[in-house]
Amino acid sequence: MYGETRLEQAVKILAVLLGLAYVLTGIIGGAFIDFDSSSDRGFWLGFLIGGGVLLLLGLLLADRSRWLTALVLAVGAILGALAIFWTVLPALAALVLIVMAVLWARRPASA
Repeated sequence: MYGETRLEQAVKILAVLLGLAYVLTGIIGGAFIDFDSSSDRGFWLGFLIGGGVLLLLGLLLADRSRWLTALVLAVGAILGALAIFWTVLPALAALVLIVMAVLWARRPASA
């Protein structure tokens, strides 16, 4: 964490929290919610767990390319938010993460 800006730290922390929340919500919801069909369960699991995994994997790309990281974080945040569209907090967190990741990607790399 040394040498990181506050914005970079905030992006990483929010991405980890949102990613873990998506994965856990996907697993718990997939196990306990009574879905109307298996396609509904597949949508739920695919979008939440897939979105969470993309958020966590996107952080691994942070050293390679900020713009690629921002893109992967945005896709992961949107996927997870789509599955739980009726909740407000995850959607707001996803929007905040996308904006922060783009702002971070636009900054010049530090020496």
